Amino acid sequence: MKESSAFIPSRPPLLALLLTASLLLAPALEAWAYVYRVKPGGTGDGSSWEKALGERGLIETLDKSGNGHEFWLAAGTYRPYVPDESEGTASDDETPPRERSFFLNPGVAMFGGFSGNETARSQRDWERNTTVLSGLIDLPDSTTTRSYHVVVVSGDLGYPSTLDGFTISGGGAVGDGEHALGGGMRLTDGYTIIANCTFQDNLASRGGGLYVRGGAPLVRDTFFIENEASNQGGGLYNEDSRLSVTDCSFADNRARLGGAMMNYAAGDTEGASAAQISTPSIKRSSFYGNVALEAGGAVSNWRSAAMVTDSSFSSNRSFIEGGAMFNRECSPQISACTFDSNRAENGGAVTNWDSDPVMTNCTFFSNSAAASGGGMLNDKSSVIVVNSTFTRNRASSGGAMFSFECSPIVANSILWGNGTEIRTLGGTITVSYSIVEGGHAGERNIDEDPRLGALLNNGGFTDTCLPHPESPAVDSGMPVGSRVSGNVVVPAVDQRGTARPKGTGVDMGACEYSEAPDPPAPAPGGGGGGCESVPAGAGAALVLLPLALLLPRRR
Repeated sequence: MKESSAFIPSRPPLLALLLTASLLLAPALEAWAYVYRVKPGGTGDGSSWEKALGERGLIETLDKSGNGHEFWLAAGTYRPYVPDESEGTASDDETPPRERSFFLNPGVAMFGGFSGNETARSQRDWERNTTVLSGLIDLPDSTTTRSYHVVVVSGDLGYPSTLDGFTISGGGAVGDGEHALGGGMRLTDGYTIIANCTFQDNLASRGGGLYVRGGAPLVRDTFFIENEASNQGGGLYNEDSRLSVTDCSFADNRARLGGAMMNYAAGDTEGASAAQISTPSIKRSSFYGNVALEAGGAVSNWRSAAMVTDSSFSSNRSFIEGGAMFNRECSPQISACTFDSNRAENGGAVTNWDSDPVMTNCTFFSNSAAASGGGMLNDKSSVIVVNSTFTRNRASSGGAMFSFECSPIVANSILWGNGTEIRTLGGTITVSYSIVEGGHAGERNIDEDPRLGALLNNGGFTDTCLPHPESPAVDSGMPVGSRVSGNVVVPAVDQRGTARPKGTGVDMGACEYSEAPDPPAPAPGGGGGGCESVPAGAGAALVLLPLALLLPRRR
């Protein structure tokens, strides 16, 4: 029998009903979570600031907490292990002190930055009220050592845990097995949200600051400073994960591979591409002063299909390959990035080994290589470079680019003022619609000074070099949408996010000349409230269940 239309609400009333329900639920979501207050010296049960938990109370309560529990920590330093005699109570935990960590169960949220009198999370100030989770622990014999991991998260799929507003320091993952991974934090198979944090002075074999394996965690508005890994990933090591890094800064980190960050696909790729195994994204982030003893002063991508956009790489160093970035056996997508003042023996800014990177709207400025490839070195790599600018880079051979046994493609780009612009050894390079000092064979190439400005903040998220209004680069490139190779086409915007073209044609290089560029929307910053009040899985369940009850049933 045909269903009566009387029981099916029209679209406008249904939308109004859903909107009303969501507005009514919004204030209730924050109240839903059970909140424990914590402050140094506290001896209570955490039900109020006057009855706040202390260090030991935090350790014991955190271990037993579950989905929907929040911990608000006042300014101060907290350790994952406190000797029994410090608070006069016995401990039933026989775990060795160095193996103790702050363990976040699924759906548990920890927020730092409170002064100790707030009634709402939005009132906290993590920049002023420094809250430290420290791995520097005192042992019963009065000696001080580092715990292997300050924070540990494992398997929070469905109910992501949250760490927001902390400085994580003093971790030392210098043991064996899992105790060599992630001095500041070890995160496995997680969807954890890390926001408004600083990882500083942590040690490990892999992932000095943060170790990630599996899952799809989110890291935003976070600093990685002066962390060190004896092997890979001084600031962050990422393996087989869809990690997202947004609005973060990496400075003065150190490792053998990937001074700041290492992305690695360890899984068997038979029947699956690297993009299915490890697809990290890096957005609006900066890498400064990081060092690799071998490869990737800032970032190393091994078999990992990383996507890097709107990011800056400055003054990083590798003693052998890739002053800023080293790509091996992978196909990264690099767009709207600036590489300046990086250095290495080979590949002052970027080295590509057996890789197929696509680099669009990028600026390479004042990078240097003692041997080959001041801006970029390509070794058996099918590199595609579109609308990019190489200037003031230096090397003994190939100031802008050196290619060995491969056939890169360069289009709509500027290579000028690099000493020796392009050098190849084996293979051929295809250059078209580009300015190359000294000239280069290819369609519509130009040998004329592009009259580039200095590297400055010209709008957008990264510094750029604008062409002079009378530059030969202006209006001389391939049109928007023109196919460069495969599915790679000329982009519709420049490095700053300004629409192309501004004149009668697309400009060569990373930037369109325009007197009034269209700035991109500002990056979202971390507000006082941090992440959502309720972990994602729980929040979704709370919203969807009442809405489902409000919907009419069919008969």
